[in-house]
Amino acid sequence: MDEYLKRIYQNSEELDQDTKEKIEKDKKFYEDFINLPYKEILNFWKHIQNETVFSTKHGTKGDEYRNVLTVIDDTEWKREYNFNNFFNDSEEKPERKLRTRNLFYVECSRAKENLVVLMLSKIDDAALENIKKWFGQENIIDLQSFI
Repeated sequence: MDEYLKRIYQNSEELDQDTKEKIEKDKKFYEDFINLPYKEILNFWKHIQNETVFSTKHGTKGDEYRNVLTVIDDTEWKREYNFNNFFNDSEEKPERKLRTRNLFYVECSRAKENLVVLMLSKIDDAALENIKKWFGQENIIDLQSFI
């Protein structure tokens, strides 16, 4: 930790621009992290230790739940998943299409009574049209209409 702090708080005048930008990014991350309320850190720890009532995509094999909320945000996982391309049937990488399909199946098949799919990733019109066909137009809600 001492080495990390020395690196992010070093005098950056003599460093190249790329290194300065990386240090600034790391410094922002550190300061944001250090300012998190302890309760949030504790909740995160409980989540990754499976000590909550919630399950992650990796911890639900064969499980069923009365209510399921699945959040789709593949901005961090573009190499592994692409829901827009899956939904509009334009995925060119068979492995990614299969991974995305399998994950979506697991997410949706765990609900016994109520399923909510919250799509945070941007999708195109073709993807949205397919989603409307799969789930029914009446079951699609644009959250922008609530804001």
